[in-house]
Amino acid sequence: MNQGTSILAEAKAYLSIGLSVIPVGIDKKPLIDWKRYQTCRPSSEELETWFQDPQAQVGIVTGSISGVVAVDIEATAIQEIECFPNTAFSKTGGGGVHLMYRHPGHPVPNVVRLRPGVDIRGDGGYIVAPPSLHKSGKRYEWIVPLNGNLAPLPDDILQEIRKRNPRGPLTEIVQGVEEGKRDVSATRLIGSLLAHYPEGEWESVCWRLVEAWNAQNKPPLPLEQLRKCWDSITRRETRKPDRQAIEAPAQSASPPIATADPFSEPASALLDEPDEPVDWLIEPLIERASIGFIGGEPKQTKSILALHLAISAVTTQQLFGKFTVPKPLRVFYVQEEDGRRRVKRRLKALLRGLGADHSAAVGERLRVAIHQGVRIDEPAWIERLHSELETFKPDLVIFDVLSNLHSQEENSQEAMAKIMTVFKELRDRHGCAILIVHHFKKMGGETGFIRPNQRLRGSSVLAATSENSFYLSSQPDKLIRLDHESKEGPVEPFVYAIEGSWEESIGVRLVYKGKAGPAQQIAKAEAFYAVLYQRYEAAGAEGCTYRALADASRLNENTVRERLKLLQTLGKVQEGTLDGLTKDGKKRKVKCFTPVLSEPAEGDSEA
Repeated sequence: MNQGTSILAEAKAYLSIGLSVIPVGIDKKPLIDWKRYQTCRPSSEELETWFQDPQAQVGIVTGSISGVVAVDIEATAIQEIECFPNTAFSKTGGGGVHLMYRHPGHPVPNVVRLRPGVDIRGDGGYIVAPPSLHKSGKRYEWIVPLNGNLAPLPDDILQEIRKRNPRGPLTEIVQGVEEGKRDVSATRLIGSLLAHYPEGEWESVCWRLVEAWNAQNKPPLPLEQLRKCWDSITRRETRKPDRQAIEAPAQSASPPIATADPFSEPASALLDEPDEPVDWLIEPLIERASIGFIGGEPKQTKSILALHLAISAVTTQQLFGKFTVPKPLRVFYVQEEDGRRRVKRRLKALLRGLGADHSAAVGERLRVAIHQGVRIDEPAWIERLHSELETFKPDLVIFDVLSNLHSQEENSQEAMAKIMTVFKELRDRHGCAILIVHHFKKMGGETGFIRPNQRLRGSSVLAATSENSFYLSSQPDKLIRLDHESKEGPVEPFVYAIEGSWEESIGVRLVYKGKAGPAQQIAKAEAFYAVLYQRYEAAGAEGCTYRALADASRLNENTVRERLKLLQTLGKVQEGTLDGLTKDGKKRKVKCFTPVLSEPAEGDSEA
């Protein structure tokens, strides 16, 4: 292959020697729905269309369709190349290598970390090929050209793959069957899969395998007929008395300690590795493939911030007019609280606030799902989410709001652990960052200042899962305080304002207004709110006077007035009156205060 030729010419050259080719971006993600090219090669006309895009790089689909299996060795494990027989190979833009071996003629699964720093790309996989451009600015290049006979995939590697994938797909999944054999084969295949996979993976793993198998049949079974067969066998399997044993299989005996391979490494090996830069989606707030929350009390504009994040991501306009979006991102936005009218109104106002027409970018890179009934505790919906994300390939997924996405008990550690596992699976399979809009719990009897992530409503599992989060609280002068949380090191707390108008002709912007002031006064006010709340409950939901609050808090009345004034500014206390008496026994009105307890029925306000 000639490194100097164009990407299109190189793609055609690969196709001419029997390789299935797809277009990929510099981020290595396919630019098309590439599933069909795992079983059939593209036409020259398709290549002409795909590679008109100047951003398109070239990928080779591995597996039986191309007759190749690739061993992907990272730069940090480059010494592993000595363990493999000579064959054609390329140097990747990231400093690793792709070793190309002849496909053995039976299914070879993809394996991540077969060894440290070594992956296998087999059936259903792909690699980026020369002369593609890497995000580092370097190009992939052939060291031993792909123009001769490939070495066979070594038997010891096949044995390692089989050990890592003892439940590999049946041959029929790849080959398919002809008419007249489909029903019997479907029954056997489904029964075999369900017997060997835990029930929690039936929909997410087994059904996808059955669909893939059916696609190879000549002709495929109608989907309704296949699903009927599936439902019948799943009901039968569920009723089996030994199902529990399958769900919790006995552990296999451990290998003898004397012969077990070490799984640790010297710390020096870690220290000698080149530093890996953080892959920021929005620098330095959101990292790729992270999970986090947008948390806050009602009316803290959480949903507005979520849309502002989405718009900044797809248009590369700075977040809050301050934080950089390095490149255009794809965002998938799930809204299960606010209706279409409100979302549309907010979206239009935020776009107008940018001062330029970004409708094309938003139309191409932002997808929305509004009141579709998405449920992350239902297997069918989980599978639909996986399917949608696989097709759209977003960089960022926003879910608004958590409480409307499930019917589980939020204070249950076990229930919330399962919910967060679903989000982790979405992140891991699709490589996207996930942000979840969620409410703070009501302030009750807590005393002192608590960290923002501890105020998330529900189990502590939620806060423990957070990696990049935003926690909002009200400030004087209609400002919003944002506390950022990140495992890479949080940004200092800052305040922002919502400027402009929701009117049709003006537009709205979220604008950075500087670092947040010392949290000490807010902390003291929060602690005083707890005193007010306790005194309010003790008095039978009656307002509290200055004197009563001074006695309860052991503060002087001037300090009580300062704390109440700040709490009023924050919208957490309302003023009223009580009937009282003067020293000479005459009736008079006495000023009193009550905590604000109400929570709106639907989304955050727009003001």
